[in-house]
Amino acid sequence: MELSEELKKLHELYQAGALTEAEYEALKAQLLAPPAAAMPATPTTPHLQPNEVERYLIPSNRPVSAIASGYLGLCSVIPFVGLLAIVTGLIALNRIKREPSMLGAGRAYFGIICGALSSLLWVGGFLSNL
Repeated sequence: MELSEELKKLHELYQAGALTEAEYEALKAQLLAPPAAAMPATPTTPHLQPNEVERYLIPSNRPVSAIASGYLGLCSVIPFVGLLAIVTGLIALNRIKREPSMLGAGRAYFGIICGALSSLLWVGGFLSNL
């Protein structure tokens, strides 16, 4: 069937009420689009949404400062690293507060808490030696 015949048939279906205006326009655009062979080949990958487990394991949509705060919190037994964990955690929480769609508050709180505890222990140990 030629293009003009297909367009005419499509228009008749639209006028008969078999198609909505949106369906008619979409089908018409498909008919008028260049053939697939003429279009450049581009790889298409579906956009996959992470599931609940992946959201917690993969650090996507999180400020770098939240990730850094979590790791610095883990390493806060090293002197002064706890202070860095606190600072980066506060920076992360500030950013998350400005952009509510971002995740990572748990990592930031973890870094702040571990950093504060280790800093208190280091200060306590230092003062007890005086």
